[in-house]
Amino acid sequence: MRVVLIGGTGLVGSLFADRFLERERGELHAILRRPSDREQAGWREHVAPVAEWPRIAGEIEAQVAISALGTTMRAAGSEAAFRAVDHDAVLAFAKGAQAAGARQMLTVSSAGADRHSRNFYLGLKGEVEYALSHFGFARLDVFRPGLLRGPRGGSGAWPNGSE
Repeated sequence: MRVVLIGGTGLVGSLFADRFLERERGELHAILRRPSDREQAGWREHVAPVAEWPRIAGEIEAQVAISALGTTMRAAGSEAAFRAVDHDAVLAFAKGAQAAGARQMLTVSSAGADRHSRNFYLGLKGEVEYALSHFGFARLDVFRPGLLRGPRGGSGAWPNGSE
């Protein structure tokens, strides 16, 4: 199996990568902004600016696309910067992966996500879920965790100050 992942150096993405690679179930292609220090069989790293992620996802031709990408409002610094990461980058990546044949998409959202919410964060997460549900993936898995706690790896600040 070939899987393409964004958010692979953060809390959820790192845990997923650990579990996937422990089982040696195929190739895990992580698209990153900066090189990681991970060196494991099955790990394939593609380092590029976010704008290139859809093209790279398309070149990988994975069966499964996973987004564990996310930032915090504090790290982003503004709603626009937050949207660029948690909405725009996720949807552009998903489009690229799907266009190349990915039939399944997994994404990390949030408990309470609702595109009609007046809460910016929950509304944005709901918008992403809604958009992904209309992409036409054969299978879409949306994970809605509550507060995520734990060590965050990350590969440095986003250009606008977010992680």
